[in-house]
Amino acid sequence: MKYKLPPLAPLRVFESIYRHGSIRKAADELCLTPQAASQQLKQLEGALDVQLFERGARGLVASADAEVLYRYVEQGLD
Repeated sequence: MKYKLPPLAPLRVFESIYRHGSIRKAADELCLTPQAASQQLKQLEGALDVQLFERGARGLVASADAEVLYRYVEQGLD
């Protein structure tokens, strides 16, 4: 069985966005523009075919899929 892994750069962006709860703060941390970070997040969501965040009144809200993915990405990046 062959597994297709998502690209690494969008996973790093996802991990940072999840921790900060903000695309702007994640972009600053990774020395990216907020637009570039947002595009990488969209790329990851497209590769996984899930929506990882929803925009709420107070910023981004992680979906249940994002919470599960974060545990694995955090361990993998450590």
